[in-house]
This record gives sequence, C-alpha cells and structure tokens, in this order.
Amino acid sequence: MKSARTFALALLAAAVCSAAAARHGREIVRVEVPFETVSGHDVILVAVTVAEKPAHFILDTGSELTMVDREFAGFTREKRKASRAGGHGIVNVGTAMVSPFCMGTHCLNFRKVGVGEFGELSEYLGRRIDGLLGQDVLRAFDEVTIDYKKSTVTFSIEEGGQ
Repeated sequence: MKSARTFALALLAAAVCSAAAARHGREIVRVEVPFETVSGHDVILVAVTVAEKPAHFILDTGSELTMVDREFAGFTREKRKASRAGGHGIVNVGTAMVSPFCMGTHCLNFRKVGVGEFGELSEYLGRRIDGLLGQDVLRAFDEVTIDYKKSTVTFSIEEGGQ
C-alpha cells in the first residue's frame, strides 16, 4: 500500500514538473488598444486593422461571429445573397476570409468573418462602423479586459514555449 502511494506521488510530481517544463519559455503577451464610446449609445468602438486597413469595430460580446461591412471589405452587392439579420439593421450578405486581423500589434491570420451591410447602423449611431468584433476573435485570447477609466481594451494571450 505504501509503495502504491509513493508511486502515485511520484506520478503526480512528474506531471507537475512536466507542466512546469512545458510552460518554461512562455510569456504573456498583452496588447492594449484604446476604445471610444459613441455619444448617447452604449457602444464601445475598438480600433483594429483588417487586411492592413484601419477600421472601427463595435466590441460585441453577444455576437458569435465577427462581421465586416460589405463596403469596407470591398464586395459589391451582386457578389453575395442578402438576408435580414437582427435588430441592428445589419443585413448579412455572406462570409469571407480576412488576413491579417489585428488588434494593436497582435494579429490573427485567416479569420472567417461574416460580411454585412452596416449602413443603417452607421446612420443610427451617427458615425461609420466597419464591423463587429465578436466572440470568435475574443476567444482567441486567454483574457480580454475592459478598463473604462483608461478607455482601453487589453487582449492577453500566452505565447512561446517549446
């Protein structure tokens, strides 16, 4: 019985050492991005870069898929079949692959995004909206922190290792 406990403790110690070794050389990368709010609306706009074009996306934790404005993406209306979606006046017109999709200095490659028409939403908010930053991109990070006092969103991810 004693040798079984010793063996179990040895296995546990080996597992802990393996986990520690696997984390050796890893670092937490934090990218802090400023945000702004749209006056009179509870909307956070985050500056991102899509295919090397600067854009302003609504931080939308309720959206499962990141979406890009059709015009911003450079699609003509004829390329996609339109369907009405949601209560924000966004019309879905298909999907596309974009690369790179960057928040500050951290970029994600080859992201599938929805493509929509954001004209009504932009008009309602009184400023141009290039897309929605959804859960699919937010989940690519270990942690997303909103600091309202500093008006920043920090994206954190553990990188590196062997």
